[in-house]
Amino acid sequence: IMCRYHGWEFDTAGTCTKIPMMLQEDQQQPEQAPKSNRIRVPSYPVKQAGGLLWAFMDPFLEPEQVPELDPNLLPFAEGEDPSGASIWAYNVWPLSYNSMLENSFDPSHAPFTHEGIQFVGPAYSPDNAIPMQQYRLVPGTKITKDGFVLEHSPYQKFKVSSAHPAAVPMTQRTFLPPCTNVVRDQFFTARLFFVPLTPTTCATVTYFQLPPG
Repeated sequence: IMCRYHGWEFDTAGTCTKIPMMLQEDQQQPEQAPKSNRIRVPSYPVKQAGGLLWAFMDPFLEPEQVPELDPNLLPFAEGEDPSGASIWAYNVWPLSYNSMLENSFDPSHAPFTHEGIQFVGPAYSPDNAIPMQQYRLVPGTKITKDGFVLEHSPYQKFKVSSAHPAAVPMTQRTFLPPCTNVVRDQFFTARLFFVPLTPTTCATVTYFQLPPG
């Protein structure tokens, strides 16, 4: 694995195997060479899933004891196509976990709060805001301990491709307890993970996936 700060590389035992900016002659000195015992990092069991490496930070955990991962924590579900452009984002907000999670199910704020931000299509703008014609639980579903799925019509003009907003494919937002909101529409799929840090701060890890092509 490579550290993004200076490009140092380490093997699975935590031994440094490469220091790109170290002079060649210095690398020949036993006490300064990349494989010196002084240059080591702790080694932990990892598992590869959902395009990520998941580290289990228990120094006493054996590799065969690594538990199965909760599918709700993966950036894309089993069977989904992970090809196409993708974007990762990490942010810390001065808002509570409850406020941030609730905000992610309130798309009508986007043209106003995110004015000027462009992701797909024209930038968000109050000038493009339109009332959502529908906002509801997906018909035939209900709220359970496993979450819920709601759907809504467009909230910006650029998402309307006909004279009738209700004719445009609906956007779905799925809550997967305890911390995941999966958003799917005709432009992208996004998974938002909410991590409470303190009673008044929350971290978000967001994965945007654009359709292939």
